[in-house]
Amino acid sequence: ALLGGEDWAMELTAEEFEDFRQLAEELVATLKAMADHLMAEEQLTCELESKHVWLELEGYPQAYGLRLILQGGRRGEGGWPAPVADQVMAAISTLPTPTFPAP
Repeated sequence: ALLGGEDWAMELTAEEFEDFRQLAEELVATLKAMADHLMAEEQLTCELESKHVWLELEGYPQAYGLRLILQGGRRGEGGWPAPVADQVMAAISTLPTPTFPAP
């Protein structure tokens, strides 16, 4: 997969992208679940990581940014501010879940 922002782009392997997708969906679900427990002016910062990807979500339930760092042998970093991060998540949710060949 090719991910990019205003001034960056990087190619992710299928495993890296699937980790990115799963972590991002989990972070957004966590943020949405916390919405009722936050005051209007409160921001939340959450992060998750796998062996391939580190991901941070920061902001409000209705406006958050995402930051991505590739881990392991390759390195890369990028992110999307609000409201672009929400648009990225909407686009990702329309993609089919890849199937990987058995090892």
